[in-house]
Amino acid sequence: DGFPSGNGGAVLPRPPLLSIVCVVYVATDGTSTTLDSGEYAADTESEPGWLVLAYGSTGWPAIRDQANAVAITYTAGYGAASAVPQALKQLMLAQIALKYDNRTGPWGDALEQIWSGYRRHWHGCETVTV
Repeated sequence: DGFPSGNGGAVLPRPPLLSIVCVVYVATDGTSTTLDSGEYAADTESEPGWLVLAYGSTGWPAIRDQANAVAITYTAGYGAASAVPQALKQLMLAQIALKYDNRTGPWGDALEQIWSGYRRHWHGCETVTV
């Protein structure tokens, strides 16, 4: 549980990544320290996104060798409604119509299978411990 080795980055699950809010780590002396935002960058183009070293950074700081020594808080999701994929919007409308028409019946298995491809369990700000 720490920073990636060398100049590597950390994968941030639950795409799409919008931004990194903060990176907090336990320094070798045991103090909880917030990493300066100029030392890292968010790779929002890759899916899933990544926490990477900023250009010109000297490397990840030394941390205490303990579980959960690094916590990354980030924001993920589509942001504006206009950024939500059209296929996902259509799927939502189909799901709503199915549930309305069959208020006492089961959900459609076919729709559930399609949902599984989009399901990311996003809940706003996500803290991932690496």
